[in-house]
Amino acid sequence: MFKLDRRRQVAELMDDPQVPVGNHHQALRGLSRINWFSNSSGILFKPIQQIAQSHPGHQLTLLDIATGGGDVVIRLKNKCERLGIPIKFSATDISQTALDMAAKKPGAKGIHWFQHNIINDGILQNYDIVISSLFIHHLEEEELHVVLQRFREIARKAILINDLRRCVCGWWAAKIIPRFLSRSRIVHFDGPVSVAGAFTSEELLHYARQAGWEGAKVQHVFPWRMLLEWHTPKLEAA
Repeated sequence: MFKLDRRRQVAELMDDPQVPVGNHHQALRGLSRINWFSNSSGILFKPIQQIAQSHPGHQLTLLDIATGGGDVVIRLKNKCERLGIPIKFSATDISQTALDMAAKKPGAKGIHWFQHNIINDGILQNYDIVISSLFIHHLEEEELHVVLQRFREIARKAILINDLRRCVCGWWAAKIIPRFLSRSRIVHFDGPVSVAGAFTSEELLHYARQAGWEGAKVQHVFPWRMLLEWHTPKLEAA
């Protein structure tokens, strides 16, 4: 097992731009099952619902950054539609392979899918809510600072980040559970590597405050995840 006293980053197989398309698709399907098991969309839905309720009669816009296979944003969209919550959804990722797969899934219609590299490409237009799942643990500290700044520039009302939390229980869960949910070698390898490269809640809150997210809060959520939530001063004053 990796020592978890500090971040230990090892290159993840999913991050290899040369990964074969078939293997990539298999890994994305496995991650979709893991996101379902870990209730990734549910972690994000409650604060999204609260933001929408604080703006009755307004259609909000939401951007999912590094959407991967798109399963989280699709589940969020479907739930909002069932409950009559008016939100216009968009999703972006660096991988066109992932976006093409996401756009073909049931429920994907109505979501604006587009390719974008949040670190190297230009600044995006503004969205009311910016979300991201299982992305920031891939980043070096310098990259994280850039990404958090970019998120802050894009979001009009709130930012929600759902990610892995570096801890022993989370490492063992990432080692064992994916083997029951996927046959993908990529998923089996990347799971524990991702936890070893993840941040603690204290570390993430420190970087958020460095990026100007005053008032940001982090809460631990099952299973061994964390939710970083920040509301813009304008929203707080509304």
